[in-house]
Amino acid sequence: MAKLQDPSLQWEEINQGDPGYRKVTLPEPVPKIGDDFDWHQRDFESFRLAMLLDLQNRFPERKRWNEGDLELVLIEILAAQLDLLSDMADRVSAESYLLTARRLESFLAWLSFINYKPWEERQLESVEQLIKLYQDEPHQMEIDRRLGPASIRRQQRMVSSDDYGNQLSAHPLVLRAYTRQHWNGSWLELNVVVALFKDWRLDDRLGTNERTLSNKMKQHISNFHAQWKLREPQWQANPTIRELLSDYLRRYRMAGQSVALQDVIPVGLIVEITVFMDERYFQSEILREVKRELGTGPDGFFRPGRLAAGQDIQLSDIYQRVMKLDGVVDMQMRRFARMDSSLVSNQSEIPQFIVIDPDELAMCNNKGAGVLQVHLQGGRRG
Repeated sequence: MAKLQDPSLQWEEINQGDPGYRKVTLPEPVPKIGDDFDWHQRDFESFRLAMLLDLQNRFPERKRWNEGDLELVLIEILAAQLDLLSDMADRVSAESYLLTARRLESFLAWLSFINYKPWEERQLESVEQLIKLYQDEPHQMEIDRRLGPASIRRQQRMVSSDDYGNQLSAHPLVLRAYTRQHWNGSWLELNVVVALFKDWRLDDRLGTNERTLSNKMKQHISNFHAQWKLREPQWQANPTIRELLSDYLRRYRMAGQSVALQDVIPVGLIVEITVFMDERYFQSEILREVKRELGTGPDGFFRPGRLAAGQDIQLSDIYQRVMKLDGVVDMQMRRFARMDSSLVSNQSEIPQFIVIDPDELAMCNNKGAGVLQVHLQGGRRG
């Protein structure tokens, strides 16, 4: 170690009353040692050439080298060994990544690390069958190499408010799910409002006379539970929809998060319109098309599952649906309100939209909820 200079005691010239201070002059920093080794050398030729150049630099007085010289033989032996070590390092490094792993042990270990089990996805009985498949058909290994990372890019856990709505909406019995967060006095709680298949309720028991499921629908639900590793529905026990959805929630929700399932509250709307027709079109045709656009069928504005809970109903959307039909010249809204509103009987001013609360779902002409009335002006009778 370098010896430091002895400290010297000094005082400031301006104020001699202050105590002095010790001053030590540090030595200059040690110069950096140069590195002339090329760390990109990886193969036999690059190692051999580097050692030949270093040998020439060390002995510049020697002008001639023969392949049989002992120095060159040693250089080639060392270059060959360095080439083997470099190849081994590359292979070991490649096994550290899923995309470059070649050994089956490393490949399956990385897939298991991301919780992707290709033998289960292929419905094979054991890992040995999967290994034999890879040996007979190597391209199958490359397929799983791509499917493994792709499987973890899909959000499966329910963490955020949107996750609960999106994941529950994927269940066959759920048409739409809407999540809202509120303070219950002690902690934040999530309320998941669900609109169910055929407008059923959460506590309805499946398998009863009013809530009968077809065999195809039962199989669809069973496949969904098997795909998400949920408990198989016990159809003989007539489970409620809440029980099936609670199993789904318990497995994938965030730990410690308070979640409550809630039935959506149906809100009936009354929509009364007058449609002015072109004289060339029949009234029956226009009436059928208007009810199709604003009805509950596959293309209808109020079809089950189209509207989300808490979604306001805009007057402009109704106009857009009707005015795009062939043969419609104009449209006039006569009544547009909630059925539980005082504006239903005497509505002097048509609102631009109807407010729907977060736990409510707008319905019209759907099993007694809401009324759709269409009056026609003009056109041809028939």
